[in-house]
Amino acid sequence: MKIVKKKVGNVLVNLVDVDKFKSICGAIFFKMPVTKEMMTTRSLIRSILLHSCKKYPSNRLLNINCLENYDAYYSSNFRRDGNYATNYFLFRTLDDRYTDKQNLNRVMDTFYEIIFNPNASCEKFDEDEFNLAKQKLRSSIESKKERAQSYAMDMLYKQIGDNTPISYVSQLDILDKITNESLYKEYLNMINNSEVSFVVAGKNVTKLNFDKFLEKIKSRTYDNNLLVKPLINENFNEKTEEYNGLQSVLAVGLKLKDLTEFESTYVLPVYNNILGAGASSRLFNIIREKHSLCYSCFSRAEKDDNIIEIYAGIENENYKKTLRLIKEVVGSMNKIETDEFKRSIIDITSSLKESLDELSNYVVPIYLNNLYNEKDISEKIEDIKKVTKQDVENLSKKIFITDSFFFKGGKTSA
Repeated sequence: MKIVKKKVGNVLVNLVDVDKFKSICGAIFFKMPVTKEMMTTRSLIRSILLHSCKKYPSNRLLNINCLENYDAYYSSNFRRDGNYATNYFLFRTLDDRYTDKQNLNRVMDTFYEIIFNPNASCEKFDEDEFNLAKQKLRSSIESKKERAQSYAMDMLYKQIGDNTPISYVSQLDILDKITNESLYKEYLNMINNSEVSFVVAGKNVTKLNFDKFLEKIKSRTYDNNLLVKPLINENFNEKTEEYNGLQSVLAVGLKLKDLTEFESTYVLPVYNNILGAGASSRLFNIIREKHSLCYSCFSRAEKDDNIIEIYAGIENENYKKTLRLIKEVVGSMNKIETDEFKRSIIDITSSLKESLDELSNYVVPIYLNNLYNEKDISEKIEDIKKVTKQDVENLSKKIFITDSFFFKGGKTSA
């Protein structure tokens, strides 16, 4: 794998030569400091832009164009990383070695049209598409309680967020205030005031010229602090909400304090793997296998927010015991067994190696490596191997279990 970095105007470009795929995959990223409103507005923008554009003013016409270009694929996503929000748009198509020689040019032309020439006029999106996107997002927010795990995690984020970006989620009251005109203004804000990056991966892409696609794109630079540093609660904050679902959900929050760059990048994944990431983790073995208290149980580390989330799907009567055991497991992480440490290193390095078998894993991770100032996957594997058992035990002293949210099922509907 060879990576070439350059600038086209103010746009940071990464060209990743990898020769084991027959496709080319790329993405453009629009990064800005996050606001609470963006969690709602940017989700709408993501939906509208992928539905049609001025050149292909219906979803049917856009899909026909994709099929005509050897089933080219386009997608979009929105993510928050710490104090930043990023909308990104991805394309994937067969390499020109396997098509006619103008296929990539046509795909890039459609890609540009989707992002920069939306189906809009008079500074408004198409009214039907705006209403459709808004209704879809409304339905998703209103039905969140039906997805108990997602709802419990959102409520935990609000609880531990302390009005930081951790607590930002899509909200109905913000959605209700969005007009077609205001959303179009936010779209213009995105394309005119973002820090823009472009990543492409595939065989011999360093020999390709994407300047025509990039040269008119505006980009600025932000130097805001990336990481969120939540306040550490002095007292454990325990909340319960009832609902009429069948399964109850327990979500537990851990906050991290004063981690070094090495700890957050390399030691934290090992700690989390031992704690709750996988079928050999302590949470799974003790809470599910040994005590049969839950249907599922896992943990997830968010280095940008300095938190770890723990999830358990349980019965109501198992709440107190499950919470007690989670606290005990977290407390026990100051002593790590050699076998589980070695198994964790193998799990993580194997997962990183397997990720190289998917072309798209050369695109978004490159953007994130730049965002976090990290190394590429091959170098990351070597640094993971440098983590010691003592590093993991020392990290446990910087981790505090602070919050829980119990989404209690079985409530009788009124």
